[in-house]
Amino acid sequence: MNTAANPVAAAPQPSLPVAVAPAAQAQQAPAPQPSLPVTVTPAQPAAPVSQGMTYTVKSGDTLSEIAERHHIVGGWPALYAANRDVVENPDLIFPGEVLRLP
Repeated sequence: MNTAANPVAAAPQPSLPVAVAPAAQAQQAPAPQPSLPVTVTPAQPAAPVSQGMTYTVKSGDTLSEIAERHHIVGGWPALYAANRDVVENPDLIFPGEVLRLP
């Protein structure tokens, strides 16, 4: 009596591509529209204290002093670059000008 297993194994069959019918797309009702206007406020990112803040120039201020007082990274050149639309000459700022603090 031979107790050894059959040494000839079945050869693997090559797999054939199978076409799958596309799933029927479910009909979805449109999202309900709010009856009142909705105001979306973006989340505040973690940032240095001065980011997004403004400063109103006072008599005797200089960009250098403002940058130092508010710990502006890059000093007065960074403050000037962020406010070129307000400040034409970095040596000449006027009381009442509102500067963005970068």
